[in-house]
Amino acid sequence: MSNNRLRFDGLEQLKVSLRHLPKELRDDATTIVFESADSAVDEILDGYEAHSVSGELAEGLVVEEAVGSSAFAGAVVRNKSKLSFIFENGTQARHTALGYNRGAMPPGHVFVPAVIKWRKIMYDRLRAMMRSHGLKVSG
Repeated sequence: MSNNRLRFDGLEQLKVSLRHLPKELRDDATTIVFESADSAVDEILDGYEAHSVSGELAEGLVVEEAVGSSAFAGAVVRNKSKLSFIFENGTQARHTALGYNRGAMPPGHVFVPAVIKWRKIMYDRLRAMMRSHGLKVSG
């Protein structure tokens, strides 16, 4: 008969920490996600300002909370202006019925590049946040 014993100190504390981890991760992630979305909006507004005539593009820009589970953090950057698609993608050359050329509108390329840039920064910050909570991150 053996007298060996295995004793874990702090196991209850570990269980409590693991129960609170999803909420802590969600709260930290929500902060990171919305800071990134707001930074993208600021950059987009700077780009719109250079082309502003009516201000409609800037007025249509919003950040909305994405709906998900209780362990979910998400934001959607959207432009609700009817002009946003035309501004971002441009138009083909237009001609009148008599054949007069009214020109083409070049694409603005403001919204998509800013969102791509800030999404990458957000992913990097989320990886760092998860590592700071002791999680191993890959990919």
